[in-house]
Amino acid sequence: AMSLDSRYTTMIENAYYMIAPPDSPQEAKKERPPLHQYIRKLLYTDLNKTNTEKILRQIRKLDWENPDVAAYAIKCLKKVWNQKYFNIRYTASLLAGLVQYQPGIEVDIIDAVLEEVRLGMESLNHKTNQRRTAMVRFLGEMYNYRLVDSSLIFKVLYSLITFGVVLDPEFAVTSLDPPEHTVRLRLVCVLL
Repeated sequence: AMSLDSRYTTMIENAYYMIAPPDSPQEAKKERPPLHQYIRKLLYTDLNKTNTEKILRQIRKLDWENPDVAAYAIKCLKKVWNQKYFNIRYTASLLAGLVQYQPGIEVDIIDAVLEEVRLGMESLNHKTNQRRTAMVRFLGEMYNYRLVDSSLIFKVLYSLITFGVVLDPEFAVTSLDPPEHTVRLRLVCVLL
């Protein structure tokens, strides 16, 4: 019955809505075709050390002549941040085995990885740090499986170290390389 200050009224309402949130419509879950669900299950859930060869056989059995199926499989192979970090090496192994039967797909995937690394250097969004780390790890694992050569790795390392760095002492701090931003240092360590 007493009139409260507006700050207190807001605090009481916030506490109430934390306990009993208002009804809001839930987002509709994206419905995927069964083949897309199967590809995602193979790559993101089932892939591990013990069944890489089995999953390679299953991926090879896909209809690679169908452009929709091939595009979706390549799209899922590009998005290594959707799987567990330690399974990225098995994706690189899977890709190395798949290249023998589907030549040319490695170019598309390597190009997407390099583009993602470059975009990660240009943006300082902290929400994408894990995504960038996964892509750099995937690039390093592709080098281990001889899908990329050492000159490309050295170019990426050089760009990670020097991108946005200004050597002029008057302009020591840039928006692309602030001193408190150490993600690129972490990416160099992951790639090494």
